[in-house]
Amino acid sequence: TNAAGCDSVATLHLTINSATASDTTAVVCNTFNWHGNDYTSSGNYTYTTTNVAGCDSVVTLHLTINHATASDTTAVACNTFNWHGNDYTSSGNYTYTTTNVAGCDSVVTLHLTINHSTVSDTTAVACNTFSWHGNDYTASGNYTYTTTNAAGCDSMVTLHLTISHPSSSDTTAAACSSFVWHGNTYNTSGTYTYTTTNAGGCDSVVTLHLTINPRPAAPTISLGEGLLTFCQGQGSATLHSDSVEGNQWYRNLAAIGVDDGGNDGNYTAITAGDYTVTYTGPNGCESLQSNVLTVTVNTPPVVAPITGPATVEIGLTIQLADATTGGTWVSNQPAFATVDANGVVTGVAAGTATIRYVVTNTCGTTTVTKTVDVITTPGGRVIIVPTEPVVAKVNIELTAMPNPTTSYINLSTKSNDKTPMTVRVYDGSGVAIENFQKVIPGTVLRMGDKWRGGIYVIEVVQGTERKTLKVIKTN
Repeated sequence: TNAAGCDSVATLHLTINSATASDTTAVVCNTFNWHGNDYTSSGNYTYTTTNVAGCDSVVTLHLTINHATASDTTAVACNTFNWHGNDYTSSGNYTYTTTNVAGCDSVVTLHLTINHSTVSDTTAVACNTFSWHGNDYTASGNYTYTTTNAAGCDSMVTLHLTISHPSSSDTTAAACSSFVWHGNTYNTSGTYTYTTTNAGGCDSVVTLHLTINPRPAAPTISLGEGLLTFCQGQGSATLHSDSVEGNQWYRNLAAIGVDDGGNDGNYTAITAGDYTVTYTGPNGCESLQSNVLTVTVNTPPVVAPITGPATVEIGLTIQLADATTGGTWVSNQPAFATVDANGVVTGVAAGTATIRYVVTNTCGTTTVTKTVDVITTPGGRVIIVPTEPVVAKVNIELTAMPNPTTSYINLSTKSNDKTPMTVRVYDGSGVAIENFQKVIPGTVLRMGDKWRGGIYVIEVVQGTERKTLKVIKTN
């Protein structure tokens, strides 16, 4: 009805559109992006949009997701390994990529161990034959043997082989009476063998062809001229051998040289010793030693030095001695000192006496001497009376304090002359033990610290003037 209450007729011109649906299929590896979304799993997925009619358009995706694969393989090889066309010579991890059945990457990792062949050498020296790994070798050379080492690879051993052989040799010898060879003594001629080892380690047989020659009889010697005992430089002894030639003279078993007459039939001896001679025959053998003739050569006596004190006080005695016996004691200046047969010296007067000890034998006389000072000691001062008159040009005064001493003394020197002095100290045997040069008069000298106990004489010389002083050191 329209507004006026009358029928109103409306005509509808209608078009009905329909929604649409469709399907799509995809097969991919790992992930798939569809309409802005990433899909990682297989399945059916829908997407709704508007078709051209303005109705819904639903698309269904039938999706299959495949995946890449990874696998491992292990290999052990000798020296080199070929994998997928590549040669590998070192141990390590290697990869290879291919396509699996789903069309995706397939990564294979190879864990590879490369072992190596080994080479070694060995050396051997053998006699005649050598057995090695079941084989016998009779010639020198280099040989190889291949086996498997601990890693399962080839192990090649090279043998450097020296094959040695036994050897033999001959030697000839001639000896007198006996012959010593390799520790054995042979007394008869013959052929003997000795087996040792040669440089190749094999037997070495040496054959000795030995000739034993007899020794000739020993000659006899006798005194031809002279005496077997004489004084040195005053005689000789001519010794005679009953062998005309082939002689060798010996003194104390030491051969006398040819130039000294050692091969003559007669030998003139001037040196003491035991003399013998041997005879060498035509076969080259030397006899045993002859009988012995002893030559004695006497000499003038050898006398030891005189020992004992070098000073004696007037009226007192000292004992001199000599290690050589049989001598005679003599004083050259008995006015100053006498000596008895036992070497006892007695001081007679101040001065210097020479004491002699004389030893005589059949070949001469030897004399040794010792000088003895005879002293007097008024007030502790030593005054030596010179053997010849001396005119004193200066006045020397000596004082030793303390005297006697147990440690040291201080020697005071005074003089009316300014000439430097020489001061010497003599021990009881007359040996100078201290010497002071260019001592200015008035100087005090300290001495005696290192002296042993005994009597000492201090001598002071100034120009032609000489003074002495006796001091005593007690322990």
